[in-house]
Amino acid sequence: MSPEQTAILKDIAKDLEPLVRDIEESPMTTQNHYGDYMSVLSQAGDSDNKRFIALALIDAGANKQGIRDALRAHGL
Repeated sequence: MSPEQTAILKDIAKDLEPLVRDIEESPMTTQNHYGDYMSVLSQAGDSDNKRFIALALIDAGANKQGIRDALRAHGL
């Protein structure tokens, strides 16, 4: 990842922190909140964008296994 991409990732992660905090603090309706993260990723567009947003979500504190499961549910 280029330095520019890393900086963008960090900025997006910072913006996603409140969303991730809300998800992680909410009652778990799917294992590791993968359903919530699947919903977020479904809005990200193409596969590359979904992967990038997934990295930003993890950087923002999202459950890694929940993100992996959400990506898998999207066929990634």
